[in-house]
Amino acid sequence: MHKKYKIYPIDLALYLKWEDFTHSVKNAVINRIWSERDGFIEYNYCHDKLKFKQKIDSALYLLLEKDYENEFEEINNILQTTDNKYLDENAWDEYSAVESFFKLIKLKLTYTENTLVVRKKLRKLLTHLGYQKRSSQLVDRMRDSCRALGISTYLSGGKKCDIGKVDIDDWISFRLTD
Repeated sequence: MHKKYKIYPIDLALYLKWEDFTHSVKNAVINRIWSERDGFIEYNYCHDKLKFKQKIDSALYLLLEKDYENEFEEINNILQTTDNKYLDENAWDEYSAVESFFKLIKLKLTYTENTLVVRKKLRKLLTHLGYQKRSSQLVDRMRDSCRALGISTYLSGGKKCDIGKVDIDDWISFRLTD
């Protein structure tokens, strides 16, 4: 898996904040992620569980200080704030809102109980990610993210779709690839 699709503490902090888990559920999720860390968590955080948890808590603390309307606004703000001490600059070399969004989807589908699908209207998704229309580069990055993270896209009724070919006003369902 390419480094930009690995999970970093900031990704987990975003996920934990927006899922609003209780403390015990949050710890259970972190422990589960830690137990499944090989190939999933960025290499620099795979060796020391305490350091990993401290980085997540530091990022979570800073995220909780600010009040954002949604996770997209928060992602975009983080990407514009590259000098924060809790960010690992190596994690943000090629990082973007697109990859971050799909990592959040992967985390929700994998670790949020009873979540089998995440639905988003394509137009709204593009707007939240800071785009007004689809470009071939954006579609390629979305496809690459889905492929790398094991996410499949479907239209209503369960029909598998290509995110680059659906209508801008379609609802897309994101699911883990079987």
